[in-house]
This record gives sequence, structure tokens and C-alpha cells, in this order.
Amino acid sequence: MTHFKSLVLDVDSTLAAIEGIDWLATRRDASVAEWVARVTREAMDGLIPLDAIYEQRLQAIAPTRSEVHALADAYVDAL
Repeated sequence: MTHFKSLVLDVDSTLAAIEGIDWLATRRDASVAEWVARVTREAMDGLIPLDAIYEQRLQAIAPTRSEVHALADAYVDAL
């Protein structure tokens, strides 16, 4: 049996009712938010592999540390 020191779960939009990448994208130019939403939709529809766009979306958004902390606060508030 393999033992793990941590477990990471993706609970965006299910538990917290916030999709973090979209939340961060809305803090950018509308074209960035629209692009992020489009490629996410395409990945969810199986048109492109989801793991292929993780890095691209984060690079396009380039969130600051304070924005990531604000997102964390938004998750807590949503719970």
C-alpha cells in the first residue's frame, strides 16, 4: 500500500462555487478572460487535452501573489 503525505482535490465550482482560473482571468483584459473561458470549454468538451492548457492559462493570466491570496479569501467566503 502506498502512503501519501498530502492529497490535492479540485473543488473549484463544485464545493466553493468559484472557478478559480476564471475568477483570476476576470482581473485581466476581457480578451484574456474570453480566451481562458474558450480553451477551458474546449478542454471540457474533449476537443483539446485539459492538461495541455493548465500552464498556458496561468501564463496568460500571470496572477500576482496578492491575487492568489484574494482568491483564497473568496473561496473561504463562498463556503
